Amino acid sequence: MTPLIRPPAPPVLALDAARGWTARFVAGADFAWPDVDKLPLNQHLLPHFAAMLAPEHGGPEQVCAYCNAWPLKPTTIDHFRAKAHRRDLAFAWTNLFLACGDCQKRGDRPAPHEPEWALLIAPDELDYQFERYFDYVERDGTLAPRADAPQADRERAEATIRLFRLNEFGLPRLRATAMRRLRADNPNEFEAFPFLRPLAA
Repeated sequence: MTPLIRPPAPPVLALDAARGWTARFVAGADFAWPDVDKLPLNQHLLPHFAAMLAPEHGGPEQVCAYCNAWPLKPTTIDHFRAKAHRRDLAFAWTNLFLACGDCQKRGDRPAPHEPEWALLIAPDELDYQFERYFDYVERDGTLAPRADAPQADRERAEATIRLFRLNEFGLPRLRATAMRRLRADNPNEFEAFPFLRPLAA
């Protein structure tokens, strides 16, 4: 999970119609991206996600907010707090992330009454840094809670890894391959990618 910097909400979400979209969905309507100027709303939003990747991490780029897959084809927008649990956040800019199709399907999001609701890490949290919460285990490409992190941070990391299944579905192998390529392509700049800090244990 690369740190993301969320820009201001796109103007399309400030339209008077936006309140109506939310109200209808909260009232029980099926979810759909409404059309704005003959384009679905999500198509209006996609360009704004490119600005979220911090410049020091190589932005702008279309990167999955959770597993770092790139480039995304096709691009999908994910609801961090699931629509089933927070219908009022279905069109909230702060609840929307760019995600690969796999992460969108496999994420197991907690409900508000579940303890893990408060544990899940969002990559645009103001104080989020990969190295605060996670270690990259170079031996097998997995992620682990940072060994010397405070217990509260370790609990958040463990819940995030498990709920987003960041060590399943072949992700460790893909992560290890990307790391090898990163080292080969950037032998003198590897430290510019602290969100993939290797742990050789």
